[in-house]
Amino acid sequence: MIVSVLIFTPLGKVILSNFVGEYLYTKFSYDGPGDNLGNYQGDGEKEVINHQTDAKKKNKDIINILLIGLEEMNHARNTDTMIVASINTKDNTLKLLSIMRDLYIDIKGHDKDRLNSVYAKGGIQLLYDTIYSNFGISLDGYLLVNFEEFEQIVDLLGGVNVTLTKKEAEYLNVHNYISKPVNRNVVEGEQLMNGNQVLGYCRVRRVSTGTESNDFGRTQRQRKVLQSIINKLKSKNMISLALKLDEILSTVYITTDIVKSDFKE
Repeated sequence: MIVSVLIFTPLGKVILSNFVGEYLYTKFSYDGPGDNLGNYQGDGEKEVINHQTDAKKKNKDIINILLIGLEEMNHARNTDTMIVASINTKDNTLKLLSIMRDLYIDIKGHDKDRLNSVYAKGGIQLLYDTIYSNFGISLDGYLLVNFEEFEQIVDLLGGVNVTLTKKEAEYLNVHNYISKPVNRNVVEGEQLMNGNQVLGYCRVRRVSTGTESNDFGRTQRQRKVLQSIINKLKSKNMISLALKLDEILSTVYITTDIVKSDFKE
């Protein structure tokens, strides 16, 4: 009876939304203003892009969250993956936009360099500023995981379905993108892949997806995997989804700067 009230009545949805917001906020590692990595300091009246006023945002119905996959190999802290999840709160749609990591761009206070180097130079604040100044994209927050944490998420979901071409399967089985040799046994076609296999798939760029090559192919793979993760979560009923999210958020270290009130909206 209580579950029915929470799920099917307007009041129940408000209560549930607030509860979930409070819960999610306690599970993330919060990276608030002043806690960002690096030594970037804006000049004058520099405004942090992710905390835009309503007047500055062109479309108040759109929320842009930057999804970051952080590479921490050999002491590096490069943003290997940057995807903007654009949520339209009016028509309840989600669009995914990849930003190429190797774009050579202007960085305020630094020499020109690749986009994936910005986070290590000045943390999330400089990355927001750089994306806005070069591409005009206003960001409302971010979620960050490293490679190991991404693998954990996929494994906690029980793996995700990925479709490989023959060339992709052959390439993954003979190269070290799949870091554990025991997992280099993927095949052509659709299959359930574990976290280690999926991470390897997301990093490949020297083999065409069938429609895209190089970094365009790599980012296409990342969006396909993200969509597969979303589809797996959407397939669960509310109770199963809540339990699975609890398991993921209790196990995986996810960093964000989204404040408590944002989780309730």
